[in-house]
Amino acid sequence: MNTSTEPLEEQNQLRGFREALARMGGIVTLANAEVIAKGLRVPVETVWDYYWELRRDQPKLNDELREWISESAREICEELLPLGEERNGEWVCANIDGDPPRDEHHGSLKVNLTNGVWADFGGAEDEKGDLINLWMKVRRIGFREAVTQIKAFLKDETSADRRQLNRIERKERRRQDREADRLDKECFDSYLGHGSYDTWAKWRGYRWEFVRWLVKNRHIGYYRASPAIPRRDESGRFESLQFYNQYGGNHDDYLNPDKPRKPEFYPPKSPTRPYVVGNYQTAEMIIIGESQWDVLAIGDCIRMEEDDDVCLVSTFGAQGTKLVPTDLSPKADIYVLVQNDAAGKGWTEKTLEHINRKVHVITPPTESARTRATGALRSLRT
Repeated sequence: MNTSTEPLEEQNQLRGFREALARMGGIVTLANAEVIAKGLRVPVETVWDYYWELRRDQPKLNDELREWISESAREICEELLPLGEERNGEWVCANIDGDPPRDEHHGSLKVNLTNGVWADFGGAEDEKGDLINLWMKVRRIGFREAVTQIKAFLKDETSADRRQLNRIERKERRRQDREADRLDKECFDSYLGHGSYDTWAKWRGYRWEFVRWLVKNRHIGYYRASPAIPRRDESGRFESLQFYNQYGGNHDDYLNPDKPRKPEFYPPKSPTRPYVVGNYQTAEMIIIGESQWDVLAIGDCIRMEEDDDVCLVSTFGAQGTKLVPTDLSPKADIYVLVQNDAAGKGWTEKTLEHINRKVHVITPPTESARTRATGALRSLRT
């Protein structure tokens, strides 16, 4: 039985040092030595003693292995930092966590694909090292384990297929991001430029102030000189849009909410997404409907622009029940807005089953979007 606590305390300190060293990329510097020492409550000299002791125990890399690792810089970067991009002979990321660069001019972490030397200029202290050191820092492991993993990775025949798939996915992601940026600018920026909200206000009967709020928050816009609604993916990225082409039809019919034009989609055959106005994970009131016009009309009636605690969710029709998010705010009062036809009743039953929570069902009249919303609002307040 060990009657002294000194060996045990030293073992705990050494274990803590190994963990801290892995978090810091496997290298002790003048700056981080003080940080490690403070965390372990030991003198800085002890940290250096631990470091050089570990370095003596590390396996020596022969020149052939070092050359193999350096020549595989691109493959290693694609494995460790799959969301990065190759630019001018360097692999670029926003940070050591591998987030994609913010734009074509910014990326604080860069890896030289010729020699494998990397540097991160975005932290409080500039960090740099070689590919083994990068592997240690990203995976948060020690030197010996990093070398073992790298050798296994380079020998793995399936890794080549995975890297090729990563290249294809990154290329497609960049294409989608460029298209999303283009649609976003065309749909909203041009609309904000001329500052006219009359078409939307007259077409749907909404208040001018509500339309202005929707436009400024990028919930409605214009595409090809026609009213448009964005469709976003799970991350909130502009993925596609639904627009109502005013060309080729009677303009009076176009402004009549009881004679809506058939929607068109761009890109064609794009995935169906829910239409969400607000934050359904934090809202105190959530209004769900199959029609985007009905939920927007209610948002207009209750002056949603004055209240951050309201969220609107539409499934774009009776077939989109499963588009309703299931991670709704636990504190929210949920109101389900339905229509009086058979499809609307079927949508209600499936939606209630999908949500699987206590909700308030509102059955509005059928005359027009404005009348339906007003009737629903009265029901909601009683």
